[in-house]
Amino acid sequence: MPKIHYETLAEYASESNPDRTYKVKRDPNGTISCSCPAWRFKKLDNDRHCWHTQAVSAMTPEQIQKSQRDAVLAALALDRR
Repeated sequence: MPKIHYETLAEYASESNPDRTYKVKRDPNGTISCSCPAWRFKKLDNDRHCWHTQAVSAMTPEQIQKSQRDAVLAALALDRR
């Protein structure tokens, strides 16, 4: 079975644990998902969402690209520590 490529659209820091981040991703079919507990434990239906996926859905393509660049720069800064 081929591996599915998920595009990371945005990353959000957890408010309760600053060492944790949640990733909002899009699969090849355009379905958006999130790694946060609110999204993962919601009922599987057409209305599955969380604050993070709603925020990304409201973004323009340019805002998503900036979010992706910011996430890469933040990861590089952590690697340099």
